[in-house]
Amino acid sequence: MKIHYFFKEIAVFSAVFLFLLMPSLFQASPAEGTFFTWNFPAVQLVFMAFSFLFVFFETNIYSLKDFIFQPLFKGKLKRELIFFAGGFVFLFAFSIFFQFSASFFSSSLPKIDFICPENLRKWIFCILSFFSGAILEENIFRIYLPAFFRKIFPQKYSSGFFQLIPEFFPCILFALCHRYLGFFAVLNAFTAHMILRVVFFKNSSPLLNYSIHFFYNILNIFLMLKTEF
Repeated sequence: MKIHYFFKEIAVFSAVFLFLLMPSLFQASPAEGTFFTWNFPAVQLVFMAFSFLFVFFETNIYSLKDFIFQPLFKGKLKRELIFFAGGFVFLFAFSIFFQFSASFFSSSLPKIDFICPENLRKWIFCILSFFSGAILEENIFRIYLPAFFRKIFPQKYSSGFFQLIPEFFPCILFALCHRYLGFFAVLNAFTAHMILRVVFFKNSSPLLNYSIHFFYNILNIFLMLKTEF
């Protein structure tokens, strides 16, 4: 990689780390109002828009249509539905397993109050928040960061076992960004990243990832209505 391209890569990564990763990495407890104040997610929508810019910078794709829809419809619809169902089932199954495991250590878990949105407007803001959050996380952790680490990782180590190393760093970062939710949330995030990364790798379209991540979050809303996380 030429030196000026390398510094561009580092500059973009620094912006991603500073504004999108560092707040979660160093967050000691759940943000106040995370699950009971449903306002218009303006900041999150801005970050989501910027996440597309980071992805386009790293992948050299400048058409949203080509990035999201064209790779999807190159395959067969049945195959895409199988990956959607499989990814969602595995994601949810591991989530239930880790929540069940965490129940034995409930005293050490952070307490998160969840209050159901009380009107249609707040439900819309709630859904919009989870939708934009799913896109943001998929763009950064499943697309941008793996591409970034593959570019800066020495090419002579880009085969065999070493090709998994650039995949390892985004997985660790995603897991650590959930550490404020407790140890089992970190394990769940680690596993979820691998599942969602496989889905993206096999389909080359982020639409399935967006959908799986979004519906997984929505399902968790209804689970939290009757249980405390």
